Amino acid sequence: DSFAYDLLDQELTLEQNLLRFAPRIKLVWGDTFSLDGGGDVSGANFSLLHKDVPIVTVAAFSAANFRGEGSNGLLMKSLDAENIQFHASDSLPLGGDIPALTLEKIHSPNLIAATIERATFARSEFWGVAREDANATIEKIVLDKLAYAPREGLVCDAVILDSLLGVFVRKPQQKKDAAEETRKRNYQPIPLRINSIDMDGENKIVFTDTTLAREFKANFLIDTFTIRNLDLNQVEQPFSYTLKGSFDKYSPVEVSGTMAPLAREVRVKQKLVATDLSMLQGSSYTVEAIGSYFTSGSCDITSTLDIHDGTIDMKNTLVFDKLRAEKVSGEFTSKLDGSLPVPLGMAIKLMEDNDGTIKIKVPIKGDLATAKLDFSNLFWSSFTKALTVSLAPYLAYTALGPAGALTYFGAQLGRSLIKTRFPVLQFAKGTKELTEEHKALLDKIGEKIEKQLSKKAEDAEQPPLLICAKVSMSELGSADEESVNQDILENETLRNELYLLGETRSVAVQKYLLEKFDITKENLQITNPGLEFNAEATPVVEFRQ
Repeated sequence: DSFAYDLLDQELTLEQNLLRFAPRIKLVWGDTFSLDGGGDVSGANFSLLHKDVPIVTVAAFSAANFRGEGSNGLLMKSLDAENIQFHASDSLPLGGDIPALTLEKIHSPNLIAATIERATFARSEFWGVAREDANATIEKIVLDKLAYAPREGLVCDAVILDSLLGVFVRKPQQKKDAAEETRKRNYQPIPLRINSIDMDGENKIVFTDTTLAREFKANFLIDTFTIRNLDLNQVEQPFSYTLKGSFDKYSPVEVSGTMAPLAREVRVKQKLVATDLSMLQGSSYTVEAIGSYFTSGSCDITSTLDIHDGTIDMKNTLVFDKLRAEKVSGEFTSKLDGSLPVPLGMAIKLMEDNDGTIKIKVPIKGDLATAKLDFSNLFWSSFTKALTVSLAPYLAYTALGPAGALTYFGAQLGRSLIKTRFPVLQFAKGTKELTEEHKALLDKIGEKIEKQLSKKAEDAEQPPLLICAKVSMSELGSADEESVNQDILENETLRNELYLLGETRSVAVQKYLLEKFDITKENLQITNPGLEFNAEATPVVEFRQ
């Protein structure tokens, strides 16, 4: 009765189709427990279910010459199992196939709880929901000092993973509502705690991105990987981790922090340092973004990340060294989504210091549900995609100076990773005044801003809403030609004229909203205007957060 009750309390179910038991023992199980003698046991088609969902299935297992030690319970020298499969579930989306497993020095004081000195897994394979997109092979897995009790679940002191080969393939996916995905997070606890996880041997992860016009592939070699205090029964409790390795041997990466990835509100505190990342290696992303690629150069990254209560606060410093770029030519260019209006090489030269380096700080702060975060967005794709809107003010206006331009660029890059939900105001070319149509639209925007500010009144550090004007090169009568655009950029009088045009529109928008609504200047700020190089582009004022 006690055994059945404890299983139900954990919502676990055991199923066993075949069990052979050849005992030579005497069992007393009442007020006191006593087991004497010995025997053999074997079985087939064993299943462990959690809430009627299979967790583990075992094709066959056997143990010979186990013995009873009186009131000390049951002792077993070893137990061997074959063809073990782990089944993915909502709680743990991970499947696995283990051909052989050996348990050593098993002790059960009452046939309910048990301890195991060591568990050794033969060459095993694991996979995610889509097996062909995410899988891993591990030559050997060793678990030291396991203990099971019905109420506490399974506790493991140490896990050693020996010689990992992981494969991860990124494929095009339909966009999901991140906020809705967050609301759906309801992971069920699993009674499992692991005190430490470490790696041994040679370990490698192969990453392939098939979402690009040119496929990207990289090998990440793992030198050190550790996890401490992983408790799947307490998903709100963070665990700590460290990762040291390199991309293709020559680009060291170190990551450390704590996280609770299965909590209802994800929590992460992390620091990342990456050195000498190859920009040539990442050119698959830059080609896709702007039609140019880096022939040489490297990037060093220092990043801190803080995720809690549905918000993200990320501070990134990117240092680019000796960048050189070329524009893609030929039939391939027709497949690209866009290209820079000015040569990337020219932009790089304007941003470099005397040592040939470019240092950019990229802060990202806002709602986690609307943040677009992945490695390529931050370190390659965003760098190049942001050039048109973020570097353009530097090309057009000398007032900012190199330091100011890079600060502005970094801030704009970070904000480009946070979605905005406000409509855009369109202006006729050359006009500065607000029309009645503009005012009607601003009335709706002002009401939304007031509501947004009232909901977040307790958050003193919330980022301000930014008014961002984009002026069109064609407002000065230019053709949509690269050479003409460059002539305008080199003319200080024309640059200042464009700057003033965009700034005047932004000031008019800010003044209208501040006078009519309960909004302060601290919550509604103006950024330097950006440039639209396309002759057909409509001048706009937009809002960013």
